Amino acid sequence: MILGLKSAVEARAVEQAARRGVPVKEFLESLIEDSLSGGEGETSYHTMEEWEAALDEFADSPAFAKAANRFVDDSRERIY
Repeated sequence: MILGLKSAVEARAVEQAARRGVPVKEFLESLIEDSLSGGEGETSYHTMEEWEAALDEFADSPAFAKAANRFVDDSRERIY
C-alpha cells in the first residue's frame, strides 16, 4: 500500500518515529492499528502489572535512553 501524505504530515511522522526509536513504517502501522481498534490496542492497560511492564519496556527503549542523556543547563549563570 502506498500512502500519499502531505509533506508536513510526513515530516511529523518521521519526527515522531525517531523520538520513539522505531522505523517510520512501524510507527504508522501502530497508529493505524490503534485507530482501527478503537484505541483499545497496546496502549490500553487493564492491570497494574501490564502498566508496569509497558513502563519498564519504555525505560529500556533507545528513544528514552537518548532523551535521558540530554543535558539541561539550568545553572544560575545560564538563567540570568
